[in-house]
This record gives sequence, structure tokens and C-alpha cells, in this order.
Amino acid sequence: MSAANGNKPTAVAQLVEQRIPNPQVAGSSPSRRVEDLGAERHKFSFGLYKFGQGYWVRMMTASMLGVLIMTGALWVAKELSAIPMPMQGYTLALQAVKGDAAEGAAVSLYPQDAVAKSIGTAVVQSYTPGTRDDGTMVIKDVEITEKVATIADVRRVSITGAGDAAAFAAGTTAPAGIPVVRLIYVQATVAILILVLGSVFGYWYVGLKPATVDFLIATDGEMKKVNWSTRKIIWDSTTVVIAATFIIAGLLFVFDLALHTLARLIGIMEV
Repeated sequence: MSAANGNKPTAVAQLVEQRIPNPQVAGSSPSRRVEDLGAERHKFSFGLYKFGQGYWVRMMTASMLGVLIMTGALWVAKELSAIPMPMQGYTLALQAVKGDAAEGAAVSLYPQDAVAKSIGTAVVQSYTPGTRDDGTMVIKDVEITEKVATIADVRRVSITGAGDAAAFAAGTTAPAGIPVVRLIYVQATVAILILVLGSVFGYWYVGLKPATVDFLIATDGEMKKVNWSTRKIIWDSTTVVIAATFIIAGLLFVFDLALHTLARLIGIMEV
């Protein structure tokens, strides 16, 4: 503003240039700094819908769902133990063995009764002699010819080898099956499959499905509005409930005793 030569003051405007760091131009893309912040925030989001919202409710829901999935996997694995597995052969613990058994020899299977007829046939897979007159035989290709009999009924075997030299074994225990696949492998495979599929379902249901996620976020918001009682309020309320319980119990005892005494005095009840 100037007042020279007695003239009226003249206003002078001065423009000041102010530089803004990383100015944004309309229509241009955001700066690299903004992009880096966004990328850093969602670095560990794993594609979750509305990542970071409703954290505790979503975590508790996922935890309970995980417990249910693990419990279901254990239950299914336990139930599989009742399913009969296909057998590739049977092991016989033999006693009172006479003779020898060659691999591939035909075996006649008998029940406990010595005079009973054969209930099936099999083929010797291997035979291991014992220290005395015992041994262990593995048979395969078992075929039970009697309709009412099973492999569990076998207690005696008879083998006819070359030159009609017969090998007999009596007093055997029940045959032990040799499964094609061990049951523990089947149980473990099914349990792991349930866990994997359950985990994928839980991730989709709790982390990706918009309807579920929105509901859990809303639930978390409502839980934050709950006015939780203080420790003093809980202690006082518990004390009142316990005291009231004892007082009511004492009053009922007194009334019951009084009525009982009155009934005995007027002869309603016998002494």
C-alpha cells in the first residue's frame, strides 16, 4: 500500500506461490505413496472381505467352526473302524503241525470239529515253521463253500502236497486278516480330507461370503454397545442371590416345621 505524493493509498496485491508436495492433477492416477500405504494395509488380508472389521466375532466364529470340523473328523474316523476292510489274506497260528506246507499248495479249511467236512479252500502264500510243532501260515484266495460258515470259523487246515504227503495242523486260533490297506491309513486320509474341506468351507463362509461377513460385523458392532457389568456389580448381585436363597430356604423350613407340629397337635398326623 503506497501513500506517496499525497495521493490516496493504492492497494497492491501480491501473489505468493505455494508448492504442494506431489500435487494431484484431475484425472491423474494417485501418487505412489498412497498406493504403498494401501498395499501395506492389505498385505496380510488374504483376500478377506472387509478385512479388519468385526475381528473378534469373526475369530470366535471361525474357532467354533474349527472345533466342529475337528470333532466331526474324529467321529468319522472312529466310525470307520466298524466298516469291514477287504482282506488280501489271512494269518494262521498253527499248532500240532505234521509235515510241511509248500508255497502255492491247496489248503482245505475245517471248523473245530475234527470229523466235520471242509468249509472252504485257500492257497498257501507262505509258511514259517516254529521251534517245535507249531508254525505260522499265510493263506490267500480264500473261498468259503459253506453258506452258514465264515473265515472266523476256521480252526484246522489240511494240506496235501506232492506224493500225497499230507500236512495237518490242529488247534489253530482264529485267522487274523491282512487288509489290502491298513485301517489307520483310511481313517487318517478321510480325517485329513474332512479337515481340508472344512477349512476351505470355513474360510469361504466366515471370510469371503458377503452376507455372513456383514452379519458378523453387525454383531460385533452390537456387542460393543453392550454395557458390561463391573466386578462390584457382579459381586453384589451374586451375594444378594445367595443370601436370598438361604433366607427363603430357612423360611420354608420354619413354615414346614410349624405345620408339621400343628398337624401332630390336632391329631392329623400320628406321632
